[in-house]
Amino acid sequence: MKKIFALFVSYYGSQSKPVHLMSGFLILKQVYNLSDEAHDVFFVSDLYFQYFCGLASFSVASSL
Repeated sequence: MKKIFALFVSYYGSQSKPVHLMSGFLILKQVYNLSDEAHDVFFVSDLYFQYFCGLASFSVASSL
């Protein structure tokens, strides 16, 4: 299994984000019908959005 996933690993560019974080972003955007800009504002200001996406601590800076 590791050999298969090793084909998709890139050692160049920025690190990828965790799957839990990105899937949480998509779920919240769909449930609340948010644009990208509105989602960023809600994510930075709402502790529950950050908790749902799997962040360990509250952050007032954008995570992306």
